[in-house]
Amino acid sequence: MGGHRQEDPDIATARNNLGNAYAYRNQLVKAISEYQAALRIDPDYLTAHYNLGLVYGSNGEFDMAIAEFQEALRLDPDYTEARYYLAFTYLNKGNADMAQKEVELILRMQPDYYKAQQLLNDILTKRN
Repeated sequence: MGGHRQEDPDIATARNNLGNAYAYRNQLVKAISEYQAALRIDPDYLTAHYNLGLVYGSNGEFDMAIAEFQEALRLDPDYTEARYYLAFTYLNKGNADMAQKEVELILRMQPDYYKAQQLLNDILTKRN
């Protein structure tokens, strides 16, 4: 049964997908464990970093979420959804300046991105 290494990307995908199933059922601790397992297999697994950021964010672990979204953006600077949730997490953490900076980056790349327009409106409303 040699060649286990060749199966690793498939195993990482399976662990990520299992994490999604747990997250869907709101079993966040198990979801986090599965995403982390996927990342131990493939540290540059973009989707696992993004998913882990979402779960950390929904669990109120904002610093951990920010780190995961930043890692996803390191791997793909044009990953708009990761940047959106990074901004959303900054806002939830109370850092409106960083949230606005990230939203403005999104809107420079995609001026019609409706969720980013809404988030920028929320940021500006909270400041007034």
